[in-house]
Amino acid sequence: MADQRTIPVKSIILDLKNYRILPQTNEEDALKAIININTDRFWALVSSLLEDGYHPTDNLLLLKSGKGGKDLIVKEGNRRVAAIKLILGIVPGDGVNTPKNLQASMAAISDEIKGLLQEVPCLVYDASEADLLDKCITRIHGKGDQAARTKWEAVATARHNRDINSADEPGLDLLERYLKAGKNMQTHQRERWGGDYPLTILNEALQKLAPRIGLKNAREVVDKYPKGTNRPHLEELLLAIGEESFSTRQLRVDTDDQFVKFGFIINGGTPAGPSPGSSGALQPGNGGNGKSKKPGTSPGGVGPGSTGGSPAPQPAAPKKPSAKAHNNPASVIAALKKFAPKGANRGKVVVLRDEAVRLKLDLDGQPHAFCFLLRSMFEISAKAYCDDHPKSGLTYIDKSGTRERDLASILTDVTDHMTNGASGKKDPIVLKRLKGALTDLKNPDGILSVNSMNQLVHNPNFSVDGQHIAIVFHNIFPLLEALNE
Repeated sequence: MADQRTIPVKSIILDLKNYRILPQTNEEDALKAIININTDRFWALVSSLLEDGYHPTDNLLLLKSGKGGKDLIVKEGNRRVAAIKLILGIVPGDGVNTPKNLQASMAAISDEIKGLLQEVPCLVYDASEADLLDKCITRIHGKGDQAARTKWEAVATARHNRDINSADEPGLDLLERYLKAGKNMQTHQRERWGGDYPLTILNEALQKLAPRIGLKNAREVVDKYPKGTNRPHLEELLLAIGEESFSTRQLRVDTDDQFVKFGFIINGGTPAGPSPGSSGALQPGNGGNGKSKKPGTSPGGVGPGSTGGSPAPQPAAPKKPSAKAHNNPASVIAALKKFAPKGANRGKVVVLRDEAVRLKLDLDGQPHAFCFLLRSMFEISAKAYCDDHPKSGLTYIDKSGTRERDLASILTDVTDHMTNGASGKKDPIVLKRLKGALTDLKNPDGILSVNSMNQLVHNPNFSVDGQHIAIVFHNIFPLLEALNE
């Protein structure tokens, strides 16, 4: 049975094969990966530990490992141990972007709190009890276990299901191959997606994609990556799912266009166009022109019972407008060219728009300049909107009256004002677009969020490219337009 005792944190080792993250080579890398999965929750945990210390009834689950069982590996409680090791400096925080307020708190930590963090209560299992320990973890987090106490993210549950239950998890396998071989993502995305990624959407997308590109199933799609001809298209799809610009709602619209836009050539499964057996379907013996012939009908339209004249002319089908991709830099510039700010105090918005348009198709070479202009347009527009509604209580000045509020808070207030009907925007589609734009702008990990656009200035390791901008831009653009109507 497990041995319950209090153990110094410095004697405990983070699980480098923790189901929440990709396998790591050392504790420092594991710490960074754990932080990147859910940054806000990790820093909230650090703040709580700095304020109250460690709760004495919250046991860690450890497994003896190594020669003689001397190593104590954390099997449950890696986030807590990682946070304590960072606070105490047991694992160096070099390269970790710790919030400034927490840096100050960690530097000024009291001896009392430090003492409460030095040792933690643990349940220690022998190596021979590994199966028993895994059953305990399955009950806490495992996939499909009704007695589960706290759920892992989808990636962790799938990884556990595959590694322990020998279940087939094609989406997870593809994701892990993509995180190793993919070339179109940034470092912070690679780290976060190793533990937090919309696997449900990916799995459904693979099931629908496979027959459309002539493959049997999702597993065959995975097995052909990364060497197959569809590699670049798969990577763009994976990126869009990770950035949440390709959603379940889009996936449920069962057309080929959802995959064609990523460059896939549809050559199998559900064909584009009319279904087999319809009047426009390609039938054997019809000359390959997509027009079926009724039995007994001559090429000239003369058949049994025919008068011998030409068939009655059929009205031409109305032409549909050509579809335009929204995932390329040209679409961003096209949208800005149509953008016409109205109202007082918008003169500079027009100037910034014109400068952005002059970047033309060079977003891939000037993405940072574009982001600086875009952020400026949002900030000036939000302030102008506040000035437009003096009786609404909207303001961009804080309570002290001496400083400006942060942009995310201002945008939240003005979006609430718009969506509550104060400005007449009661169309449900408009409301949905505005709220969706605000969600992307406030998402700390979003490529064009307020936080990310700030990171471009302050973080030497954060960068963007034109393709990523194009994918997300159309999600947030409706709010910029609404601020300037």
